[in-house]
Amino acid sequence: VHQQVFGYEQAFLDRKASVSVRLPYSQLVSPGFFNDTGLGDLTVVTKYVLAEDRETGNLLSTGLLLTLPTGNRDFGSTIAGEEFASVLIQPFLGYIVQRDRAFAQGFTTVVVPTDSDDVTLFTSDLQLGYQLYQNPGGFLSSFIPTVEGHLNIPLNKRGASTDPVGFPDQFTALGGAQFIFRDRFLVGTAVGAPLTGPRPFSLQATVQLNYFF
Repeated sequence: VHQQVFGYEQAFLDRKASVSVRLPYSQLVSPGFFNDTGLGDLTVVTKYVLAEDRETGNLLSTGLLLTLPTGNRDFGSTIAGEEFASVLIQPFLGYIVQRDRAFAQGFTTVVVPTDSDDVTLFTSDLQLGYQLYQNPGGFLSSFIPTVEGHLNIPLNKRGASTDPVGFPDQFTALGGAQFIFRDRFLVGTAVGAPLTGPRPFSLQATVQLNYFF
């Protein structure tokens, strides 16, 4: 599965709040067997800073994600062949804790579908990073290696064989790096693999580009 996600985020209230949209475009590629493409479901994200120290970089935030069933293909099904037209409601808490060049950031959320046949999911993420190189204003402004762990625990429909749909417990470990150019372009890379079974994939790779304006 290949996926591109296009997004835009606008901050306001002195950067204490923001609204963004994300739209995925996915390709299912199996040479000689099956190929398909399609737009995924649109997600609207709201964020608000509950507490912030701009000198240290420490931050606590909250928000809400709404994933709307706008896509023409359901690549995100928990099992093949199952399609749901539910809205996914995701309230979250996020945080950043910074100590000199080292930092920890993460979030915790519960994904609640409006369709009772779909899976309610608890998910939590923790990333640790270190600003190994800093050169404000330079071509390469910063280089930040990171490690990350991502946990998914279904609160119902537990297990991949649950009828009509199920979801197994998952823990995925990732390693990556962030490159910041000219203080405005951020390129993030990561490679991860699930450490628990059943494993729905053996390896995932991500490249992310952000432009700050």
